[in-house]
Amino acid sequence: MNTIINVKSYAFRSVLFLMTIFLATLSIAQKTWIGGASGSWSTATNWSPNVVPTSSDIVTFNSSAAVTGVPTQTIGQLVLTNNASVSLQALTGGSRALTVGSSNLTGDEISVPSGCTLTLATNASGVTSETLTLGLGNVSGVTSNIAGTLTIQPNATVTGSGAATYANSTAYSTLNQLVVNKGQLYQVTTTGTSAAAGGGPGVVSGTATDGTVVFTYLGTLFGSSYATGYSNAYSAQSGVTTITGTVNYAGLFTNTSAFNAATNSLQFVGATFNNQRNNAAFPGNGGSTTTNAPSYSNVNVTISGVQYASTLSVTANGTTGTAYNITIQQFPASINALNFNCANMTSGSLRVGSYADATTTLNVSSIDMNMGTGSQVMLPNIAASSTVNVSGNVTVSTGLLYWGFGGAETVTVGGTYSMPSTGGTNINANQTVAITIKDYSHTGSGSFQTANSTNIPTINITGNFNKTAGAFTGGSTFLNLRFTGSAAQTFSSNSLVKTNIEIA
Repeated sequence: MNTIINVKSYAFRSVLFLMTIFLATLSIAQKTWIGGASGSWSTATNWSPNVVPTSSDIVTFNSSAAVTGVPTQTIGQLVLTNNASVSLQALTGGSRALTVGSSNLTGDEISVPSGCTLTLATNASGVTSETLTLGLGNVSGVTSNIAGTLTIQPNATVTGSGAATYANSTAYSTLNQLVVNKGQLYQVTTTGTSAAAGGGPGVVSGTATDGTVVFTYLGTLFGSSYATGYSNAYSAQSGVTTITGTVNYAGLFTNTSAFNAATNSLQFVGATFNNQRNNAAFPGNGGSTTTNAPSYSNVNVTISGVQYASTLSVTANGTTGTAYNITIQQFPASINALNFNCANMTSGSLRVGSYADATTTLNVSSIDMNMGTGSQVMLPNIAASSTVNVSGNVTVSTGLLYWGFGGAETVTVGGTYSMPSTGGTNINANQTVAITIKDYSHTGSGSFQTANSTNIPTINITGNFNKTAGAFTGGSTFLNLRFTGSAAQTFSSNSLVKTNIEIA
């Protein structure tokens, strides 16, 4: 009798267990967007079935959509298919967070396959404190795979209808003085005194006049608007996010303390990274120069967001602040194509201050510079001895590329070092600098020269040297131009100044 009762009791518990699994399975529902090109997240009829997603749901977009009113919420999965381009805009009234991965389901919790685009969109209110954060939940095993495009837009922008305010009747007597108001940067282009009525520049695509002072707005341009906040964010605090596609980066990757986990929580593998931030920051950029950064493997990097940098002090209503040279910490150290493309940066410098892998070596397949006249790139600006290995070409079209700015430096260029336009090269002779180049081509008006005078830098040429324009000069010291090729080399130049020529 007892045996029969135990068997029944075991059978009952088994049925109850199976029913629990069945009910849990039923609670994981599929919610597919059917709201057309645009609509609100919280409208039930925008989803099939007609129920707003809940915490365990698999949310799928198989068509393009601009989704507004995204609340703070948890869902099971976020899946894009069929080349969908989806933008998510936060519900107004505060900062919102969409957390994906209430449990570890089959497949990636966030899936943006090749051909698809996921955008964290600029908020509708224009309030800089209103942000949207997307990230994985704190659940073991959750993953995100972005093989398509992730665009993190600025959370707020300013357009021609917006106006910054400044102190009434403030005298701006210095030409090119910088004025910061409400996080927006202006340059005084005509001196004078502001009107007593106050108010500030309301036109951001050209110049704006108030009283006798003319200002030009300076910032990161997005369409017809300028970024005023960069706080839309992808949170890398939990799970593992692998990005093999493209990132348009005018926001943040937050929770950088997790980047050093045993399994790095944010991995860029063969990805394209378009840095559109006005300060050229990379994920993990902060107080430490060797930790709290994601891992990069053979990424393509373009920096296009810096609109203005200056050695002038920044002054707002009589208060002087810091200068606008941009130091970039935790720069990717393994790069395919590296492009500096900031044509509107006309003074100051971009200074690579450290690499994400904590070394002092940059490995890159090619470097292209298209900067504004008067701007500089220090590659790098590291006090220790550093190395830059370029397997392909270096092309300095515009702007000034500076070697050896922070410490001794060894540079190797496996292809052609080319200066085809107004761009130039400076070598800091106060540091030991050795550059080995396969071929040198100088057809533009820019100068290849030394700065300072402590040492005599050596330029090793293993291939051919061709110079038809511009200047090649030791400046205040000399240059050693050494031909070290193992096969026949050609030399052609219209002029060299303060240059020692050697044949090894």
